[in-house]
Amino acid sequence: MLSPFVARIKCYLYVPATRYSPPVVLHLYTQKCGVSTINSDRSRMKILTVSLVLFFFTSRSQTWQPAGDGLTGYGMSLGTFSNQLYAGGSFTDSSNPTFCLAQFQSPTWVPKAHGILPPDYDVITAIQQYNNELYIAGVFWFINGFTMHFNISKWTGSAWSPLGTGVDTTAVIFDLEVFNNKLYAAGTFTTAGGINCSGIASWDGSTWAAVGGTASLGNGYGRALQVFNGELYVCGTFTSAGGVACNNIAKWNGSVWQPVGLGLDGLERTCMTIHNNELYVGGYIVLAGGSPANNIAKWDGSGWSAVGSGTDQPAIMSLASYSNQLYASGEFTSICGVPAKNTAKWNGAAWSQAAGGLENDSNTFVSTLLPYAGNLYATGHFNKSGTTSLNNIARLGPAVVSALAEDEIFSVRVYPNPVSDFIYLTKNTENTDVTLINILGEYRTVRIAGERIDVRDFSPGVYSVIIHERDNIYTQKIVISH
Repeated sequence: MLSPFVARIKCYLYVPATRYSPPVVLHLYTQKCGVSTINSDRSRMKILTVSLVLFFFTSRSQTWQPAGDGLTGYGMSLGTFSNQLYAGGSFTDSSNPTFCLAQFQSPTWVPKAHGILPPDYDVITAIQQYNNELYIAGVFWFINGFTMHFNISKWTGSAWSPLGTGVDTTAVIFDLEVFNNKLYAAGTFTTAGGINCSGIASWDGSTWAAVGGTASLGNGYGRALQVFNGELYVCGTFTSAGGVACNNIAKWNGSVWQPVGLGLDGLERTCMTIHNNELYVGGYIVLAGGSPANNIAKWDGSGWSAVGSGTDQPAIMSLASYSNQLYASGEFTSICGVPAKNTAKWNGAAWSQAAGGLENDSNTFVSTLLPYAGNLYATGHFNKSGTTSLNNIARLGPAVVSALAEDEIFSVRVYPNPVSDFIYLTKNTENTDVTLINILGEYRTVRIAGERIDVRDFSPGVYSVIIHERDNIYTQKIVISH
């Protein structure tokens, strides 16, 4: 949220039309006393600060929106390759009766991998980029032809290629992760490329190998993988890793397995993510490090702790860090007693529903969350969020407040654009505050001490520049690239 302005400002903002109201031009005035008045053709009210007005716009625009034309079927995975977004699952359309991978070529999802029976169903549960090639895994025997792939395959740029003999034909690969220049797979398999392993294996681009001995995860299996603090973590259902006693979660440093404290107790561990430099794990969890943790817990590198009072339903399928908050999705109707339709967010103190939630008439679930290009994408089996129609995939974008005819209203401009080091203003605005906000809502306010602003330490991306002068506010979008 923007910090309050400290000088008298006149600002024109355009609020687009919605299904609830026509478009409105607002004239905002604020003074040092912190009292602001909004005048419009429809309303007149007083609020404490301009920051509250902008926060109202932000909250209003945080809704799940369609991601292109959507997917017919259900989604189980999301990933990127060559900066393009891919969705995996089990899909159908009129021209391609069955396919399990789609590439987002906005506004259309294009089939990229077609399944041929058997088995009775094909589904992609993991997508990963490794050595500049696209890898997919899940449950399938063939892709785009009659070559055996056995649950994992890679795209060479012109064709799908199997990874040796793959893994057990009756197994599922749940997750893929890159660590120390190798691709790791976790699932229910006991062999990979003919090599004895259990629940986890590595691929170096040409050969499969067991991880820490053929015992691997003992008689159990791996469900999720995550690199954290320079080590590879795997969670799932197992009591040992490489012969070392572990409790459903372990870490691999490239040479040996180690337990993660006292581990996790409960029926299932399904997902992991990093948020605020801590490792979060979700699933059906009763204890974390020996202490109560209702279905979600976090590891700070030395100890376990609960995440608030946890969740009251053990159905978390995915976790993601987005816009400084932790998001969770799965198959639930509430979280800690708070109504939440299959998606929720944690702000560090409390849970709440993520936007309007995601739902379906029956059998609703949100299997995967992925931050991508400034948005949070979700896929699964759902058809709406509130009154917005969706088709099994949606995006939650950053708030946008746009200026009305800024080129006509305001005369101060920023140049060059794009910029890599310094930006300049077309008007002498010395000792004026300038705020730069990126698409994630992160902002920084600087005071112009001369004729230029140093942006060399800013993260690359698209920024809105807001120039606060005594009687005016000037806005412009710029691109910072280093």
